[in-house]
Amino acid sequence: MKVKKKRSQANAAPKKPFSPLGSLIAFGMGLRAKRYQKGKLDSWKPSAPCVSIGGVSRHENGRVLLSAWILGWALAKKLFPVVLTPPIGGAPSQSPFLIEPGSDFRESGAEAFLLAKYRPEAKILVDKNLARAGKTAAKIWQPGLFVLHDGFSRLEARRGIDAVLLGRADLDSAWNRVTPSGPWREGADALARADALVLHLDAEDFEASRKLVEERLVPLDKPIFSFSFKIWQVREPGVGPVAGFDEEPYILVCGDAEQHLASRAAEKFLGLKPRFRLTFPDDHRPTTFDAQKVAAEAKRMRCGRVLCAPKQAVWLTPLEGPKLYVYDPEICFGPGFNQHRSFGEWWSTAWLGMLEER
Repeated sequence: MKVKKKRSQANAAPKKPFSPLGSLIAFGMGLRAKRYQKGKLDSWKPSAPCVSIGGVSRHENGRVLLSAWILGWALAKKLFPVVLTPPIGGAPSQSPFLIEPGSDFRESGAEAFLLAKYRPEAKILVDKNLARAGKTAAKIWQPGLFVLHDGFSRLEARRGIDAVLLGRADLDSAWNRVTPSGPWREGADALARADALVLHLDAEDFEASRKLVEERLVPLDKPIFSFSFKIWQVREPGVGPVAGFDEEPYILVCGDAEQHLASRAAEKFLGLKPRFRLTFPDDHRPTTFDAQKVAAEAKRMRCGRVLCAPKQAVWLTPLEGPKLYVYDPEICFGPGFNQHRSFGEWWSTAWLGMLEER
């Protein structure tokens, strides 16, 4: 008997009956972008340089790592960065919502919560309207840099640099599949607004996707870079880092879009492949049953350990039954396409250019 594999949300082929509606939405979003460009729709001009880190897909992963890298760069330059982000998977009690020590991730969403944890020196404001959040930040503080996290399609706030993320599925099965036929919020024409295309791929996926990159991205004439991550430590919450799992089987819990990267990173660090992968959409709003589902899958697969990505660990802790471990990632920039400079070198040049234009 042939077993049909269940397709993940990011890699699932879109349903063709919805394609006309997706095309209509893409057309409408294109008109909206042109109206912003011509000044027919009001947009807020930040009081400091502003960069957008985001993608066309609502399921894109890697935003936290890249935004955290930009924040780290800004802090090293003695700039005071402020992040403006929508409530991805969160429901804030007020708008804008400032993340402070003790804030509940259910209000901010896991991504904003993680950014505040990774870069506590920065201010993280959560609001559906990024312009409103930016105006509030400008009144209270004197930011040296605004970061629009997941801000590519949110044109109510102007930006000097648009770094657009694309994942493995974006180049293949999800390419130009606009909601409801796929995860994209805009059509492929929107990529023309990007200042750089940043592929969330490791070296293996980059080589496998090279032909698609040549066909779909190179004609846009944009700088193309890639990045992934490595695991620098695995820890048990409340206990501390662990050296390894001593060949004990485990299941991996992570975002749907990064499951291949996470699986390879885990195998490299632990020397053992996960027995099973349990994935969630990257804009997933957790329920009380999610932890039970994870525990049930671990029991079914006879695994006493669960290795979890940081974003999912935010809402999964605590876990009853199997032991929960969390991996901590470190961003790794990989090869670019026809590029003789690294992402860091490009960013430094783009930053100076943005300053000159202000």
